Amino acid sequence: YEWSFGDGTTSVEQYPSHLYGGVGEYLVTLLATDNFGCRDSFQLTIIINDLFAFYIPNAFSPNGDGHNDFFMPYGISVDLDYYEMRIYNRWGNLVFNTTQANIPWDGNINGKIVKEKLQDTYTYEIFIKDASNIIHKYRGKVTLLY
Repeated sequence: YEWSFGDGTTSVEQYPSHLYGGVGEYLVTLLATDNFGCRDSFQLTIIINDLFAFYIPNAFSPNGDGHNDFFMPYGISVDLDYYEMRIYNRWGNLVFNTTQANIPWDGNINGKIVKEKLQDTYTYEIFIKDASNIIHKYRGKVTLLY
């Protein structure tokens, strides 16, 4: 057995294990020879993706107490150049929109601070791209507590 793992390392074990050092595409090649000298080969591309995680809170309270005052999803391996977040009220009207991941929703609607009578559940749509250029779409609800 002659293994080539596509990253410059090799093995002659029948059942080797291998850890890749980074994200990428690796062409793994196996060349096998039996007791009679017959040879065969096989190739397979292994894709190692970057770690991706995205967290979206389900509630926030923009009451100025310094705790959970903003609705701001965040993640690991998110392409910050491709981001859009839209917030809608229960009637489907757009109340907040941003294309910058570092701009959270502070609970203001049309420039007005939400008071207790506007405490409600809102719908969000979030469009992001990960480090592997895969687009993710999230839809859900967030509760604004005053």
